[in-house]
Amino acid sequence: MVKKIAKESVDIVGERLDKLKEFFPEVFSEGKVDFEKLHKVLGNFSAPSEERYFFNWVGRQKAFRLFQEKAKGTLIFDKEESVEPEKTENAFIEGDNLEVLKLLQKGYQNKIKMIYIDPPYNTGKDFVYKDNFKDSLKNYLEQTGQVDSNGNKMSTNTETNGRFHSDWLTMMYPRLFLARNLLNKNGVIFISIGNDEVHNLRKICDEIFGEDNLLTEGIVNKASEIADNFTISKHEYFLVYAKDKNHFSLGENKRYTVSRGTVGNVDQTMPIITFPAGLKCISIKDGTYKTTRKIEGSSENIENIDSIVVENGKLKTSVRMKAKWRSSNDMRNFFGNNCNPTPAKINGIIEEIYIEGDRFMPQIKKMITEKIPSMILDYKRGSKRLENLDMRGTFDNPKDPNFLKKLVEFSTGKNDLILDFFSGSATIADAIMQLNSQNNELHRKFICIQLPEKINENDIKQKPKIDFLKKIKKPFFVSEISKERIKRAIKNIKEENKNVDSDVDLGFKVFKLKNSNYKIWDESVDDSSKLKKQLQLFETPLIAGYKELDVIYEVLIKEGYSLNSKIEKINIKSNKIYFVTDIDSSFFITLDSKINKKSIDELKLKKADIFVCLDSSLDDSQKKNISLKCDLRTI
Repeated sequence: MVKKIAKESVDIVGERLDKLKEFFPEVFSEGKVDFEKLHKVLGNFSAPSEERYFFNWVGRQKAFRLFQEKAKGTLIFDKEESVEPEKTENAFIEGDNLEVLKLLQKGYQNKIKMIYIDPPYNTGKDFVYKDNFKDSLKNYLEQTGQVDSNGNKMSTNTETNGRFHSDWLTMMYPRLFLARNLLNKNGVIFISIGNDEVHNLRKICDEIFGEDNLLTEGIVNKASEIADNFTISKHEYFLVYAKDKNHFSLGENKRYTVSRGTVGNVDQTMPIITFPAGLKCISIKDGTYKTTRKIEGSSENIENIDSIVVENGKLKTSVRMKAKWRSSNDMRNFFGNNCNPTPAKINGIIEEIYIEGDRFMPQIKKMITEKIPSMILDYKRGSKRLENLDMRGTFDNPKDPNFLKKLVEFSTGKNDLILDFFSGSATIADAIMQLNSQNNELHRKFICIQLPEKINENDIKQKPKIDFLKKIKKPFFVSEISKERIKRAIKNIKEENKNVDSDVDLGFKVFKLKNSNYKIWDESVDDSSKLKKQLQLFETPLIAGYKELDVIYEVLIKEGYSLNSKIEKINIKSNKIYFVTDIDSSFFITLDSKINKKSIDELKLKKADIFVCLDSSLDDSQKKNISLKCDLRTI
């Protein structure tokens, strides 16, 4: 059997129906869900509709249609714009993030460890996302001036608009829904947000991620204060949701803590713990001690039941002591494990317990993993970094790289992949590369997505951006500044750290959202003469003037391969054949109009191999013969 190559992105609704059918096959009738049966199967747990709590807004149904609609575009690799493309595993994608997130669904589902986004705040100014669920790609191309030669002004979402909050929510909901699919089971999303929409953002995140998966609603100190007639605003918010709180794991940001073994709680019990012989004693002279030193009125005094004998800076014999212990079970577990590193009850590994001073206070030394704080106060102006890169004024209110470095360290470790689909000033890319250069074993990777938002050269407020783009001789798009920021960050990191390891990934591939290389059927055509003309167009499946590499990338993206797949030309004379490899999968592909039998013989295809070609390049007999050798797929 010959399979057809996918020409669109993943069918989100179809996938969810398949999962429902897996668990509840009995609720399907003639391929459709019988909701009355589903209601009964679930045990009538649902409440009457008039009593059910849910968050609603004008445009909610449109938001659902937006993420259900399949993507029809593709991503084109731009080698000239890339930095070290043969080596890097980082990616910068120019395009509308809604369409791009759909294209990434198959290849990156359950692959992302951390997502960070700083979406546009709903301030009543320009609102650059104007989604159209019927044809989001066409809408994107028009908005970014790639279809209309005059360009099109982005829509605005002013406070006088009756759907001011609704428009913002309708824009955010489908993007967050698609983003959740990309997170792996121990993944997490951080969302920076201002006061205008934090309450609404939390409601839609509760719905998409589940309110039980909220890790924290944190605040971050602003670099500058904003005052009105009544208040001074000193902070912004960040929401943190795990994909699944039960599986979420912190990053590899480790540090040591030392805490005393007692607490002063009034109601704390006073169990007896046996401290073993050989335990290290610090600031205690050798000798025999009948009792510990007590402080009058202190609830942290320690009572020793046995005499304490210290010899050569260690306990000579075991000692039973009684007190209001801080971590009695942790201490017992450590001693029961022969004082070897032992997991603590709450966080970290107990590596050592020693006794200090004449009060004979146990000190517990732990290696802990840094947790995510709900308050971050040491926030600096992100523009300082831009000034350092000679990019003053190119972005409004860029994020502090040190703030993002903290978030990355809190939640990611070795080889983890991080996504930012409102990339803006590309601070996350800068932060990740800085961290990797400081610890070359971590190899964190990033995917940044940024809309090529057109900059109005007649707007006086945009003059620093326009002047900068003129200086570097680039078109007037925000994404051009974003890419330049990453390139300058790479150069700066190399200059600042002359000994940076050659294995550190200081590069990125550039991809651009474009029309598909496949001819797309126009469903609106119903006139017979026009229909006949359209059918003639489909005698060949690919558009005129296509580039082979572009088609290969479209195939691998829509078949679920990563953007880091390697594409190599096979050394065969009779046909031009490429071999595409990803981490654990591969395929052969040729776009030649005819395939020579000698080529197939030379490839020595096996059953597990995938061979992709034009449907028209093989006759029925060839298709049958090749299908017996391997997994044949046609375009």
